[in-house]
Amino acid sequence: MADLARPPRSRWTSFVADRTNPKPRTLSDEDGHGWTVLAVDRDTRRWAVGQAIRQLDAAEQAFTALYEK
Repeated sequence: MADLARPPRSRWTSFVADRTNPKPRTLSDEDGHGWTVLAVDRDTRRWAVGQAIRQLDAAEQAFTALYEK
């Protein structure tokens, strides 16, 4: 599959699981102490996932996996 060209500008959308749920698993790792980020290229619909303790680190990991060689 061909490498994607990094877009000149990116938009990010963020959401967090309901805090009343003591074990949110949709956006966190299994114990709820980390972040899982899904990066999607809008044109091709290709996607990549990043996981880390900090949200920014997870986002950078997903973005790098999607656009860097």
